[in-house]
Amino acid sequence: DGDGQVNASEQSAGTDPFSAASVLKATAISSNGNDVTITVATVPGKTYQLETSTTLAPLSWSIAAPQKTAIGPSPTFTHSGGAGDAKRFYRARVLP
Repeated sequence: DGDGQVNASEQSAGTDPFSAASVLKATAISSNGNDVTITVATVPGKTYQLETSTTLAPLSWSIAAPQKTAIGPSPTFTHSGGAGDAKRFYRARVLP
């Protein structure tokens, strides 16, 4: 569908492998003081974990916010203290 995700990843995320608009992704990011807030396009009923890294190395990822089970299409996650680094990466994972 051209969204850059393989069908197996979309199946586990609950997104539609035939729709480029249906993909697990961040839709908004903002900072408030020393905190970072990220909104993620999700599928209701699925549980997500926000993780962070400053290097993108495979073993460098750590939990940035408590896991959430989506009850709507766009939950927000707040990473307390996340704005303190010059460079930081985020990813949302679907939990089993």
